[in-house]
Amino acid sequence: MNGKVNSDVKPDADESIRFWSNIWGSKVHHRKDPEWLREKRACKDDRKKENIAIKVEMVVQQTRKVPNWKCPGPDGVQGYWLKDLTELYKRIADQLNELLNGKIEIRNWMNTGRSILCQKDSGRENAVDNYRPITCLPLM
Repeated sequence: MNGKVNSDVKPDADESIRFWSNIWGSKVHHRKDPEWLREKRACKDDRKKENIAIKVEMVVQQTRKVPNWKCPGPDGVQGYWLKDLTELYKRIADQLNELLNGKIEIRNWMNTGRSILCQKDSGRENAVDNYRPITCLPLM
């Protein structure tokens, strides 16, 4: 990598989809009952979890950890703005509790990543394999 990136050069969209779909589109079959999972199940505490509730203070603590200058989520809002929107904290806590208690369903955007292709070597211009994917997920 030479450190210089030409932002005017872009890979062909259709060729990129063909190239990366071999990775993104491949189904992976995981072992259903690995040893480490059997060990965890054997060690788990049999007590049922009692009413888990997310409190406003928990949302405050997490928003303090949101780093600046990260990619916006599907809504286009930069996460660090949340630090200044303190009037939303109670609403966020309420909605997270509704998700936990099954009162509302998890929307697709909540677990869908946004991938951006970043050029590795400007000398190779728009070769599809000259771009590495960076995927951002919505987090809280």
